Amino acid sequence: MTLRRQSIRLGRRQFMLAIGSVTSMGAALLASCGSDSAAGTAAETTSGPDESAPDLSAATPADTVAEPGAVTVTSDLAYGANTTIGGAQQILTMDVYTPPDRGDNSLALLVLLPGGAFQPMTDKANLAGFAAALARQGLVVACINYRTFDGSGGITNPIIKTLLIQGMQDARAAVRFLSLDAGAGNRFDIDPTQIFLGGHSAGAMVSGHAVYLDDASKADPEFQAIIAAEGGLDGTSGNSDGNSGGSVAVAGWIDLAGSLLDKRYITPGSPPMLGVYGTADNIMPFGDAAFAVADLGTGRDIIAPVPVSGTRSLYDQAIAQGLTGSALYAISGGDHFVPAAAANAECLTRIAAFIRSARRS
Repeated sequence: MTLRRQSIRLGRRQFMLAIGSVTSMGAALLASCGSDSAAGTAAETTSGPDESAPDLSAATPADTVAEPGAVTVTSDLAYGANTTIGGAQQILTMDVYTPPDRGDNSLALLVLLPGGAFQPMTDKANLAGFAAALARQGLVVACINYRTFDGSGGITNPIIKTLLIQGMQDARAAVRFLSLDAGAGNRFDIDPTQIFLGGHSAGAMVSGHAVYLDDASKADPEFQAIIAAEGGLDGTSGNSDGNSGGSVAVAGWIDLAGSLLDKRYITPGSPPMLGVYGTADNIMPFGDAAFAVADLGTGRDIIAPVPVSGTRSLYDQAIAQGLTGSALYAISGGDHFVPAAAANAECLTRIAAFIRSARRS
C-alpha cells in the first residue's frame, strides 16, 4: 500500500476542532463543530448492495432541560471514570438529547464522540447543536467526553495508540451504561438492540476502533502490547458505576471525517458503516495516507505522521467484506468540519436514514 503524508499546519488564530491544536502561543479557540455554518453543497452518494443496571440518578447531579423544538437535554451524566495518560483521574460524562416524541422504548440511540486532535479542548459541548438537530430527526443522541492527551510533547505513534485504546474503553463503557439502563427503567426510551456508535474526526477514529477492533489479535504487535498494558479492549472505565456487565454490541458506525489505523479491522460480519467526508478536507485523508498535524509557529508535530485509512478507503473495505447497508456520502467542496455541522441538513437526513435502514435489516 502506497501512502502519502497529509498534514495540516495551524497558525495562531486557527482552531481545528476535530484535528486541531492549541498553538505554541496559546491562541484563542475560535470555532465549534456544532456551528450553524456549513461548507460544500453538491454531494456524491454511494450505497452498498441491498441485501444489574446502574442508578443513573445517583451517578451525578445531572440537569435535564427542554430545548427549543422540544428536544430534552440531560447534561453531565456520569457513566464512569478512569486514569488519563498523564495520570489524572477523570470522571467521564455524557449529555443525552432526546426527541419530542419519546415512543415506547423503541428509539434508536447514537453514542457520539467529538473531535479535537486528542487535545484537552475536546468537549462533548462542541457537538451540542449537531446532537440536538439529530434528536429532532427522532434519535436519542448521547454525546460523551472521553480521555484525551494531557501529557507533554507531541503525540507519537505509540501515544496515539494508547489514546485510541483509552477512548475505545470509554466509548464501550458509555454503550454498556446506556444498554443496562435500557433494561432497567429505560429513562431515555431506547431500543437496546439499536445502539449506534459514531463521531467526528478524532472522535470518529476512536469510535471506529471501538466498533471494528473487536479482537486484539487484529492489531499489530506494538498495538497489542499497548492494549494489554491498558487493561484490554474493554478496560475498567465503567466498572466503578456497576456497568461492567452490559453489552457493547452496536448496530452500525457513523464515520464523520474519520479513519482507522488499519482498514483490515473491518471483516465479514462487522456492523455496517455510514461514511461522510468533504472532498476538500485538508486535515483527514479519505484514502490511505500518512496523516499528521503540525504547529505553524514551531513546525513541530502535534500528531506525528501515522498511516491511516480514511473514510473512502474504509467504505470500499466494508463493501468488499460484504457489510450490507454500508453507505458513503461525499460532500463536494466540503471541508473537514461540514460533516458535523448542525446546518448540514442533508447529512442529518442521511444519518437518520442510515439508522432507519439498519434497523430494518
